[in-house]
Amino acid sequence: MSSGGEPVERFVMPPRDEGEGAIELSPSFYTELWWLAQAGIVAATATMVLLALAVTRGFAPTSAHGVWIAGTALGWLLLVRARGPRRARITWDRWGVTLEEGGVRTAIAWAAARWRAGTAVVRLRDAEGREIVCASAESADAPLGRPRCADELRPLVAAVRGLPQDPDPIDIGASTRARAGLFVGAVLVLAIALIAALQLGHRALVVVTIALTVLGAMSWRALRDVVVVLRRARAMRGARVAQVESEGEGLRVRMPDGTWTPLRVEGYVADARLGSRGEDVHLVLETSAAASGYRDAGHVVARALETPGERSARRRCLALAVLQLIGTAASIATLAVIVPAPRPPPEPLPASTLGPPPPPPRAWPIAPRPDESAYEREQRVEAWRTSGPHLAWTYECETGIGCYRVPVLVDRASGLHLVCDAEHRAECEARMRALGMTQPLP
Repeated sequence: MSSGGEPVERFVMPPRDEGEGAIELSPSFYTELWWLAQAGIVAATATMVLLALAVTRGFAPTSAHGVWIAGTALGWLLLVRARGPRRARITWDRWGVTLEEGGVRTAIAWAAARWRAGTAVVRLRDAEGREIVCASAESADAPLGRPRCADELRPLVAAVRGLPQDPDPIDIGASTRARAGLFVGAVLVLAIALIAALQLGHRALVVVTIALTVLGAMSWRALRDVVVVLRRARAMRGARVAQVESEGEGLRVRMPDGTWTPLRVEGYVADARLGSRGEDVHLVLETSAAASGYRDAGHVVARALETPGERSARRRCLALAVLQLIGTAASIATLAVIVPAPRPPPEPLPASTLGPPPPPPRAWPIAPRPDESAYEREQRVEAWRTSGPHLAWTYECETGIGCYRVPVLVDRASGLHLVCDAEHRAECEARMRALGMTQPLP
């Protein structure tokens, strides 16, 4: 009772005499769906790139290109699946709860644990930042990308019942992220298809660039993992293998001279039960710890600590992330090899030479021209057209823009008929100089 007569609520640790227990965890349904969706997006993007190059360079796709598309999608699926987390296992005993996943352990003691349960989701945390989350297999909020799904959660709920409640709500939202990811992937594929349909013949390079950008954007997680793992490897540079044991609430390490010295770790340790497992760990000690100065301080300080399982998981993550980046670059390089080179442009026809230009016509006195009929006028124009080289006009039209006049160089005597548009303007001017025509080209 308190001084005011009100009862004081105290937490009493529940007995842990029910023995040990364990549940197996596997990837969620949304995780498998997202891996398949990524492979489909990669296959659709590769198909768009191949079709754009086929139309631009004028070749028909063959079975080799189909094998390339299927191999790219399958390789992406296998790499993403391999980079995903492995199957996990949650065990509990009289000390606390432990999550083992791919050699990495997260352990939370009963004395420091807080728990919260949602709709088929259970979360266990402590004050130092350790967290264990799992959900049922049919839960819509199963954590995305994490093997946190169990067929039966009632044994774990029964084990943690009676612990203090965690005030923070559970916010996983895997189903929302999965739907958002599928929607973004579909929008990207539709946007690439729309650009390819509108600009395929003129700006296929833009389509290819966008498609390759999509492939690169989907590899940013692998690049991020490489950066994170390299930073971790740099922090663990100069690590030494040492034995660590528990000493009360802390740890102690065995020094090279065989003495046991209290250890203080400045970094994060996921396994709160590390000292009681009796295994060697990798330590990065302070510079003063290598000398005899630690004897005066009474303890040593570790800047970083890593278990053998964490080291193997880090190396595996680095190898798979680098392999994914190399695979993406190799798929692009393979496409550049199997796509034929563009056809060379046809050689221009040699300019025709018709001899020296004719003498200019003699000047005649201006006299009134008699009236002529339409037939005589048409005959005169036709005679002028067949007499030698001249400039005529034609019309070219573009869809949605309109029509415009284009000059045409005509010489029926030699069978010359050349459209003098912007692409052939230089050739027309060379032909006109060869024919002796002084009329400027409009």
